[in-house]
Amino acid sequence: MFKAKIKYTKYHYSEFFWSHFFRRESIIPLIGFAVILFIFNMNYKDVPEALEFSLIFGTILYVTIISIFFTLIIKFRVKRSMKDTAKNILFEFNDQQFHQTSLYKDQPIDQTGPYVVFKKVVVTKRLILLYIRFNMAIIIPKSSLVEGNVNDFISFLKERIPTSKNK
Repeated sequence: MFKAKIKYTKYHYSEFFWSHFFRRESIIPLIGFAVILFIFNMNYKDVPEALEFSLIFGTILYVTIISIFFTLIIKFRVKRSMKDTAKNILFEFNDQQFHQTSLYKDQPIDQTGPYVVFKKVVVTKRLILLYIRFNMAIIIPKSSLVEGNVNDFISFLKERIPTSKNK
């Protein structure tokens, strides 16, 4: 059995959002568009220098604006998540199911479920993310384990949730 007693910080949410936004499925289209802009610029040899400069500048500006946009979204989401987080969170993981207890807006939550509710496990530097849907995950900070060892816990989850990966 593994137990995790969780008290979320802004760093947990920040790492989750950075990991979520910059995974392969999200970032490849953005990089692809920037590469297309750059290739478009390199294929036109007869383009006046002023237009060539503007295409390079446009590509750089695009990448900069997208980076700033993602940073602002993540900061906003972290701030919002910190206001709306549960308290006294305890997860227990046994062979057949997991159990969660917590307080959310002063209301007790007590739920049990099978591992099939999780679509995948993603392991980051400090977190274990148990994805329920494409855009929703349970965040388990590695430091929150009070029973069991982190590597054993990750192996335990990977046996029960087959579509998992390390980041």
